[in-house]
Amino acid sequence: TILHIHGGMLVFLIARLLSGRSIGSFVPFAAVLALELLNESIDRINHGSWRWDDTMIDLVSTLFWPFVLSLAVRLRPDRRDISPRLDG
Repeated sequence: TILHIHGGMLVFLIARLLSGRSIGSFVPFAAVLALELLNESIDRINHGSWRWDDTMIDLVSTLFWPFVLSLAVRLRPDRRDISPRLDG
């Protein structure tokens, strides 16, 4: 499980650097999702069938933090819209 967490974050950061896109663009998240689906498909081929308990834990472990970070950056207020107020 811990390897999936670290691997997901590593792919997330590398995809962000290579794409040049913000993590709020969901492009880095899409790269993590694509590679994790590929990984789980390879696991399915190697085991001969889906192992749903293991597959779901792997998916959640890999995708959780990249998704949370992408969403947090996407939903944060734009700092350019915040101007200081002079009251009085």
